[in-house]
Amino acid sequence: AYLAPWHRDLAESAAAGALLVGMYLAVAAFALRELRAKLQAQGRISLLAEVFRNSAEAITLTDRTGLVVEVNDAFERVSGLRPGEVIGRSAMDFVSERTPVKVVNELQAALLGEGAWRGELWHLGKHGREFPALLSMAAVRDGQGRVSHHVFSAVDTTGIKRAEARILHMAHHDALT
Repeated sequence: AYLAPWHRDLAESAAAGALLVGMYLAVAAFALRELRAKLQAQGRISLLAEVFRNSAEAITLTDRTGLVVEVNDAFERVSGLRPGEVIGRSAMDFVSERTPVKVVNELQAALLGEGAWRGELWHLGKHGREFPALLSMAAVRDGQGRVSHHVFSAVDTTGIKRAEARILHMAHHDALT
């Protein structure tokens, strides 16, 4: 009888301890799930950054108003312009005056609207160098579905245009004369 209260206290303490251990394990399991999710998200972000950096196409990211916020390495290779020369400027600053007005108007309407655009234009590179490019533009939306950015992907088509010109020349001129 003398040990009964002590035995009861010990049993209650053990139950409380088991409850605390169970709660601790539940919190630890939740924290591990959260950590795993964060690591997976960070891995995905790292992968997407590598895709952006290593793409063969020149990629430009603008804010919703069309101001450049980032370009990839291929943009510099194609245009000759370094990121510091383009970030903060309007993407339209790099569309040459050789581009037909109709094309410029379509691109601007797509930029101000919420759609996408694809077409050919003349791109303006370093020191005013102009080159033909196939450009794709798409809106990037935030969690509420509003346009937050635009992504542009461009391919220099100078080689294709030269080949087309040679083929047209050969089609209309006799190679023997």
